[in-house]
Amino acid sequence: MSDIIFNLYKFLECPNLKLRCPSWVKTPSPMFVFTVIMIFYFGITSGVIYDIVLETPSIGSRVDAQGHSRPVAFLPNRINGQYIMEGLAASCMFALGSGGFIMLDQLHSRQIMPRFTRMLLTGVALLSALVAFFVCRIFVKIKIPYETAAATDINKAVIGSNEGINRDNFNIMTASRRQCAAYGCQNYTNKCPAQTRFHRFPENRERCEDWARRIFRSDLLGKKNEARWKNAVVCSHHFPDSMYVCPDQRHEPGVRLMPTAYPTLQLYKETAEPYRC
Repeated sequence: MSDIIFNLYKFLECPNLKLRCPSWVKTPSPMFVFTVIMIFYFGITSGVIYDIVLETPSIGSRVDAQGHSRPVAFLPNRINGQYIMEGLAASCMFALGSGGFIMLDQLHSRQIMPRFTRMLLTGVALLSALVAFFVCRIFVKIKIPYETAAATDINKAVIGSNEGINRDNFNIMTASRRQCAAYGCQNYTNKCPAQTRFHRFPENRERCEDWARRIFRSDLLGKKNEARWKNAVVCSHHFPDSMYVCPDQRHEPGVRLMPTAYPTLQLYKETAEPYRC
């Protein structure tokens, strides 16, 4: 078979071209190629294409429990969204870790080097790789705070953790079953529409009692029932868009309520017995 194919193309000959490379074209040095690759690597891992297309802001802001607006450099709870400063910080860590591994490779490829210098550079390389790893791990925890929620207690991993998660909000990312506290509502944390979000009761006692009255849960009122507020949640079906910090993102993970928000929609006794402030 190979002889047949060879005879079919026997009449073809490779062209003998005499091309001369211009004198000003020179082979780039290894360091120049390395620099160009690192610049492109830094730009791609920082999400520069994403920032150009979507025109994301440099940093964002959030409203705390006191109603004050505070700057936020990292967009929590969203793996597919970022701020410019977030991408640059992550890219610096990626480049730092890559540089550490490159340094380790070069140290072992060159035998002629003083022992003290080799040990010093090895320490710097290992330190760079470790710092990049642990800082990137912190970034991932901010972006995906629910990665271990299924294996830990929901109050610690999702609602009450100290990793920057809003205590008034949590998403349906665990197998824990919890029903909306609004009277007559049948939404559960593990069985409801995908865009449903669940909000914890506020930390303020007066606001907690106000929520309990509005959702017609008199059994949650009184000092003896304060402990039940920690586990009570109200789904997003009972909050209008105006109650959210970013109304256009009310279905996004990590969405936040206004400090003065309260449930008003789709309440079971809303028409028969309206709540009066």
